Amino acid sequence: MKNLLLRSRRRAFTLIELLVVIAIIAILIGLLLPAIQKVREAAARTKSLNNLSQLGKAFHLHQDAAGALPYNGVNATAAAAGTGFTGSWAFQICPFIEQNNFYNNGVSAISIPIFVCPGRGRTGKNASGPTTDYAINANVNSASGVDQANNMVRIENIVDGASNTIFAGTKWMPKADYTSSSAYGDGHIGIGGGIGTGRALLTYAQDGGSGSLNTAQWGGSFPAGGLFMFGDGAARVVPYSAGDTSAANLVGGFSLMSRYLQTNDNQTVSFPN
Repeated sequence: MKNLLLRSRRRAFTLIELLVVIAIIAILIGLLLPAIQKVREAAARTKSLNNLSQLGKAFHLHQDAAGALPYNGVNATAAAAGTGFTGSWAFQICPFIEQNNFYNNGVSAISIPIFVCPGRGRTGKNASGPTTDYAINANVNSASGVDQANNMVRIENIVDGASNTIFAGTKWMPKADYTSSSAYGDGHIGIGGGIGTGRALLTYAQDGGSGSLNTAQWGGSFPAGGLFMFGDGAARVVPYSAGDTSAANLVGGFSLMSRYLQTNDNQTVSFPN
């Protein structure tokens, strides 16, 4: 009996051994969590790039149907049911992203997932209608980021080459607005013009901690860079360093990002492989 008790005691964990096991488990969890976060981030980035790729196809289909690329419309009134051409570019391409019902029946407070970047975790709608994390490059089919006339620009009119020109991409946002359903300047897609759906400025930075959407610059939530759709339909990550305006990084007096956004300045800059 005495020997059995001794063997039983030897099999039990001491307090020190238990603490060591707990410490090892804590270390493993600490190592695992960043890896899980990176996997989630990569999945969200891939999903967002796929969104932009699908939007790129819709731009081309819109040109085939309407004779020109989409533009950002006017912000005086919401788009009338079935017209599209008073709404934003995002509303105009709805028939080409399987949103015919929304397009034909007018604006309502729903979310359209293809316009939502998963990296921000937003609902993609406000009280009036669906919002978009992606903005059109106003330089493509307009000279202004506000009320825009349809200049009837076609892809072949892009002097600098469609594959070197950004057509749409992630707009800058303050991180504080990720959870807001009524962020300033984040109007629904049925209302064109303005900064809710378009960008005319050439500035570029990672999403900030505070501020206003009214800064009208480009940006993104991912550490590697913002996500952009080029005129050839390709969706790519553009590093934030492309917005560097220091003299050593300028191309013809402009940042690399500026060159991607300008369409007819005869200063073509190919996207690096």
